[in-house]
Amino acid sequence: IEGSFSTRSTYISGGSVSAVVSLPTIARLSRLSCPQSAALGSTVSLGIAAEDAAYHHRLQLTLGSKQLEQAVEAGQSSVSLAVPLQFAEAIPAATQAQATLQLYTYSEQTLLGSTEAALTLTVPESVVPTAGTLTLTRIDGEVPGEWGIYVQGKSRVRAALEGAQGALGSTIAAYGLEGGGSSVRSQQLETPLLSQAGALTFSGSVRDSSGRSSAALNEAIFVYPWETPRLTEVELSRCTADGAADENGTFLKVRFAQQFSACDGHNSAQVKLKYRALGTEAWSTSAALAAGQDNLLSGFAISSTYELSLEITDAFTTGSYGGLLQTAERIVNIRADGQGMALGKMSEKQGLEVEWPVQL
Repeated sequence: IEGSFSTRSTYISGGSVSAVVSLPTIARLSRLSCPQSAALGSTVSLGIAAEDAAYHHRLQLTLGSKQLEQAVEAGQSSVSLAVPLQFAEAIPAATQAQATLQLYTYSEQTLLGSTEAALTLTVPESVVPTAGTLTLTRIDGEVPGEWGIYVQGKSRVRAALEGAQGALGSTIAAYGLEGGGSSVRSQQLETPLLSQAGALTFSGSVRDSSGRSSAALNEAIFVYPWETPRLTEVELSRCTADGAADENGTFLKVRFAQQFSACDGHNSAQVKLKYRALGTEAWSTSAALAAGQDNLLSGFAISSTYELSLEITDAFTTGSYGGLLQTAERIVNIRADGQGMALGKMSEKQGLEVEWPVQL
């Protein structure tokens, strides 16, 4: 410290003074620089501006319950800090959060203080929950279990997600299943009867507490087509014993084509004729009949009209074709007891019966 002075005195005109004073050193904390954000599992580059090259440092990264420390030697002005992916366990309900970086400055063994900075850490998009296993169970219903197939309109499916897991601390918040015309937000789906034939795909996925969804699991089944069996090209007519058409024949010729669903070779159909004389209650049933050929049945009196029901039956249901077998044709016929008369047919009851169209 130096100073000077002057006076008006004739004895002392002026002078100067100086002195040396020792002052204590004021410590300056090092400064920390970092990016605004980084992905968990990545390496972050940090900058350190030290006021004294002899200073050494300690870095501390904190995210919730997770903490990481790293020593920094004196003279280092840049540091690479590896951010563990496991820090995501501290934020199970989010995909990003703000972490705190603290830089502690040391002079030899003395802690001078610390500075801090904010760093937003993001969970990588690759971190997602897993849906586990998608299991499909066949519900046979009417389908014989030994067939081992799905049948249109008869089978159902139970789909279930098992073993789903969150990622790095997250928990499963929601399930999703769809397929077979159904869609649910639960762990299990049970379809109604499968109305569509062919290949059907079922999908399942989960969403975790962070809001992220898993990759979808897909499983496919094949549904064999089925419809009610049908009879076509049906011919029901009187004939003789050799199959020749004859309105006075007491034999019935039955010819037909059939359509039924094979269901991968497991299903079959059988055709029989049920018949009874008009006005009676009991039905008679023929033996099994063959498609595409003449089937001859005997015992059909020419004086009676018969109700006919040609029925085709498969493993599930019966389809039918109905008709009437008329009496033999007569211009005029009078009952043996004289109580009835018929025009165009044989008399079967008291009174007048007319088979032909009537014009008055």
